[in-house]
Amino acid sequence: MPLKLRLSLRNRMLLFIGGAVIATFTATVSIVAMRTADYARDSSLDLARQMASTEAARITDEIRQAAATARGVASMLGGLHESGQVPDRETIHQMIRRMLADNPKVMDVWAIAEPNALDGRDAEYVGQLGSDPDGRFAPLWVRGDTIQLDVCKAHRKPAPDSDFYMRPLKSGGEVLMQPIVYPIQGKNIMVVSYCVPIRSGEKIIGVAGVDFAMDQFQEMVAAIQHGEGGYGFLVAANGLLVSYPEQEAWGQQAAQFVDLDTLQSRLAEGTPLNEKTTSELDGSKAFATGLPVVHDGGAPWMLCVVTPESHALAEATAIRNLCIAIGAAACLLVLILIWLMANRIAAPLTALSVQMHRFAEQLTRTGKEVLTAGNTMAQGATESAAAIEETSASVEEITSMVKRNAENSTSVDHAMGNTAELVASTTSSMQHLSESMAQITEVSRQTQRIVKTIDEIAFQTNLLALNAAVEAARAGSAGAGFAVVANEVRSLAQRAAEAARDTSSLIEGSVSKISKAAEVASQTESEFQEVEVAARQVTVLIKEIAQASSEQRNGISEIAKAMHELSGVVQQNAAVAEESAATAQEMESQASSLQQFARDLALMIRGTHPDDASPRDEAAGEPFGFNGHTRAKNDSRILVSLEGAKN
Repeated sequence: MPLKLRLSLRNRMLLFIGGAVIATFTATVSIVAMRTADYARDSSLDLARQMASTEAARITDEIRQAAATARGVASMLGGLHESGQVPDRETIHQMIRRMLADNPKVMDVWAIAEPNALDGRDAEYVGQLGSDPDGRFAPLWVRGDTIQLDVCKAHRKPAPDSDFYMRPLKSGGEVLMQPIVYPIQGKNIMVVSYCVPIRSGEKIIGVAGVDFAMDQFQEMVAAIQHGEGGYGFLVAANGLLVSYPEQEAWGQQAAQFVDLDTLQSRLAEGTPLNEKTTSELDGSKAFATGLPVVHDGGAPWMLCVVTPESHALAEATAIRNLCIAIGAAACLLVLILIWLMANRIAAPLTALSVQMHRFAEQLTRTGKEVLTAGNTMAQGATESAAAIEETSASVEEITSMVKRNAENSTSVDHAMGNTAELVASTTSSMQHLSESMAQITEVSRQTQRIVKTIDEIAFQTNLLALNAAVEAARAGSAGAGFAVVANEVRSLAQRAAEAARDTSSLIEGSVSKISKAAEVASQTESEFQEVEVAARQVTVLIKEIAQASSEQRNGISEIAKAMHELSGVVQQNAAVAEESAATAQEMESQASSLQQFARDLALMIRGTHPDDASPRDEAAGEPFGFNGHTRAKNDSRILVSLEGAKN
């Protein structure tokens, strides 16, 4: 698994802001260095061009001064010939000598006339000084210790030795000959000839010229030193080196010593040269700046100044180094400021992330407790709702039973009323019966003989009546038993009627029994009166029970209604508890997300988890209100909320 580099906020700020600052500084220094290098190079090359231009102008002036001498000789000879008054040659020689004497930079002055073209007296001067073997006018005045007269000889030779004469003669224009190395007084001296045709009217009658050494040019070029290791060199139109730091290169082709691709083309075109090259002295990189040396004698020469790149860019390098030093110091200062700022920013954020992590943990624990309490409350509310529903059903059932009891109490009340009336009626009957029995006793006494059987029947009747009374007392509202007794009484009466005829003798014994029956009837009457009183009391109690049952029914109905409403409230509480549990679960999820966010924030700020927070980080959170007192208050509020939810 690849390792991930964890950087704190401070290090990230250092990395990104510092990197941006360093990148900006690097880009700025690069741009400044490039611009400065271009400016320094251009300035150095401009200076080199100025130096080359100055020296090229000096060389051009020297060539023109020499050319002026040559032109003066040609003009003098052409003018004499054109005037038709050509003096003797000795006079002309002295005139030419005077021109050499007046121009100390010229080595010699010479003039060559076509055969008999000057004065027509060539034959007279054969063998004389200043004339060639054919007598042609060909004086050569040479500067040495003294100015001496000699004779030109090379014009009689074939090309290229005679080019100095034949080229201007044929072209009719001035010619600056290419440098030639001559051994003079034991030294190799490079000499250049400037040749001017002698015109007489429209006719060219000869050529005049001067020779001048290149040592003065070489001294001027050697004095060119643009920076340490810089040098100059002078190239003739044919590519020969006129001047170069190494003397063995003089008179050699420049291509053998100079690494310039466009040199020949620039010479041919006569245009300036600007090219990168390599210094032939130390092999370092350099810039070559060349300007044409323009003259009137044909193709221009080229004066080049070689500037070492280190010199051309020295100022730019110094500025670059200064910018680097200043920028490095500025970057260091910026990094220090970023470090301090990052510490100021990261410290409270670190403490905040630690407190957020702790708060998220506390919130997670609280959420779990709330979730547990909510689940418990929801479960309890569900169970309470079920119990209340069962209780409500039981209350409804009890209400129904109480209602039936109230109805039964009312029925019993009516039945007891009827019973009381029946007991009262029975008591009245018993009174009548007692009276009748008294009468019967009186009659029985009178008719003992006849109604012994009747007495017996009466006795039985009394017994049956007693049984009927007892049965009636026991049966209450059941009249069926009484009816049965009545039937039996009738049956016994029939039998008694039959037996009366058979048991008259028994009447006598029944008299005493009737007396006893009378006593019993009287006692029964008394008991029936007590039963009547008790029945009335029972009736009153049953009325009170019926009334209490009615009130109880109303109260239970109210209880049932309240239980129904309580069931709705409990169900609503159960729904709220479920929603609270869901909210607590969502709160726990959000707390987990907050905890993860706190971890990510701590990881972003410090590069570590908040569990690794140092005491200093924890203490840093106090100014932000996350102190212990605040946490205690928050915790207590949460616990109170939890207890309220549980209750």
